[in-house]
Amino acid sequence: MRINRYLAKCGLASRRKSEDFIREGRVMVAGKVIRDLSYQVQPGDKVFVDGKEVRFEEEAFFLYHKPRKVLVSHHDPFHSRVIYEDLPKIDSLFAVGRLDFDSEGLLFVTNQGDLAQTIAHPSYQMDKEYWALLDRPLPAIDDAWTEEGLIYQGIQYKPDRVEWLSEEDILSSSYHLPNWPPRGPHQRQFIRLQLHEGKKREVRRFFKALGYEVIRLIRVRIGPLDLGELGPGDYRPAKPEEIQALENQLQMIRNQKG
Repeated sequence: MRINRYLAKCGLASRRKSEDFIREGRVMVAGKVIRDLSYQVQPGDKVFVDGKEVRFEEEAFFLYHKPRKVLVSHHDPFHSRVIYEDLPKIDSLFAVGRLDFDSEGLLFVTNQGDLAQTIAHPSYQMDKEYWALLDRPLPAIDDAWTEEGLIYQGIQYKPDRVEWLSEEDILSSSYHLPNWPPRGPHQRQFIRLQLHEGKKREVRRFFKALGYEVIRLIRVRIGPLDLGELGPGDYRPAKPEEIQALENQLQMIRNQKG
C-alpha cells in the first residue's frame, strides 16, 4: 500500500495532506525518513509520524444525530458537551462537515480521511438537505435566490433549492425530532433547503440576508445518507449499501467532472 494511502487509512489525514507530511520529512519507517511518495508500506512495517507510531485501523463509518447545544469538537475548554462523548472510543474519528452549536441533525463520522475530505469538499457538490424554522412567515420564495444567490457581508450564498415545508411533511416523516413542529401557528415559517457549498453558517446567513432569523435548523440528509429514525445523541454504523451509495455518487461526480 502506498505510504500516503496508508496514512489516510490510519485516519491521520487525507492522502493529499499525508503527502505534505512525507515531503516535510515527518514520516519514518524502520528508523528512516521517507520522502518518496511512491514508497510501499510492507507487512510488519512500523510507521511513525512526528515520532508517534500510527497504525492501520479498521474502517469505521457512523451516522450520528447531533443534538442542539452540543459542539462538533474533540475538546472544549469551556466544558461544553462534545459529540465524541456519544460516539465509540475509536482513534481518529472525525465528523464530515460541521453543524454549529445551535444546529442539529445528521453528521457522518468516520476514521477514513480520504473519504471525509472528498465528501466535505465543495467541488464534489455533495448535496445536503436542511429543515429550518424562521422567526416569522416568509411571504414568497424568489427563483432568483437559487439562480443568482444573495450577498451577505460580502459573501454570496446560493442554495440549490428553497421551498416551503408543511407540517404534514414533518409529521409524516420518519425523523425523530423532539418538539418539532413546535406548538402554535407557523404557516410558511417551515422551509426546506438543499445546498452543496458548505460555507460556514450558510443557511443562517442566507436568511439573515433576507432579514430573517433561523429559530431551529436541522440537517436531515447528506447525499444518499438520511437521518432516518435516529434520535438526538444516537448513532448507528452506516450500512454497507449506504457506503456503496456514497461511493457511487462520488464516482458519478468524478465522471461528470472529467
